[in-house]
Amino acid sequence: MEKNNALFGVGGIPVISNEALAALTLFIATSKTEEVDAVKNLTISILNIEKDE
Repeated sequence: MEKNNALFGVGGIPVISNEALAALTLFIATSKTEEVDAVKNLTISILNIEKDE
């Protein structure tokens, strides 16, 4: 996320905590192949919530 300038939002505040990022990473890694698109869309939605506020 840092590489893509997506780690921090407005004012330099992190978009997601380290704990939440670790949980999300595990969720993605353990998802079934047929669920990849749904998991990808859910992840993007979660990360974009903070940017909308």
